[in-house]
Amino acid sequence: MPLELSFMEEDDIPAFAVIDSAAMANWGVAKAMDMANTTGEPRQQMVERWTRRGFQNDSQQVWLKVTDTESSDLVAAALWRFRPEGVPENPPPRLGADSARAGKGDGQTHPVPNVMSAMGRIGDAFNKEFIGEQPHAHLSILVTDPKYQRRGAASMLVRWGCEEADKRGMVANLMATQAGLSLYLKHGFRVVSETPLDLRPFGVDETELRRGMVRPAKVKCES
Repeated sequence: MPLELSFMEEDDIPAFAVIDSAAMANWGVAKAMDMANTTGEPRQQMVERWTRRGFQNDSQQVWLKVTDTESSDLVAAALWRFRPEGVPENPPPRLGADSARAGKGDGQTHPVPNVMSAMGRIGDAFNKEFIGEQPHAHLSILVTDPKYQRRGAASMLVRWGCEEADKRGMVANLMATQAGLSLYLKHGFRVVSETPLDLRPFGVDETELRRGMVRPAKVKCES
């Protein structure tokens, strides 16, 4: 099953949403994001809508995919953001579930899950303390089809971003789950902050440890 890395295209979004749903099925935050029982919008549909809007409106996004060349199936994907201007000193406020955002062209408004606001506050505090106004590369999303995990697909996606950040002289950063921690350490990231996120207010009886990780530019990635 030879794997090939390339840039993701808008036509790949439905396939990405499917593998994202499979990869995140047991993640507490993903469960907290699913609003099927409240607004009627399942998380997979929400992810597809958000991804499509990002493709259309966010020039800082770089979407990558890994494809199984034998089947042509999309088996892993990542979203990197390259921010030459750094993080604004006073970022705009995050939207909560009581605020509605319209999906482009669908004629509907869609509440944002409250857990996203809670995660955003943790992310903002991390950025303020460790990133600030320095140019940086941010790994926002990394997912692999469970059938293809531990075959190197995720490492290909992380390595590409590391190398691109090095070319641009940028620090790289991310928020890591336990599942991805060893991979990120392998690629030169180090944990600099840990913040517990209680998911019980969002209907999930779990606590998610949000690990902020930073990788200085020009750190050699392990093979």
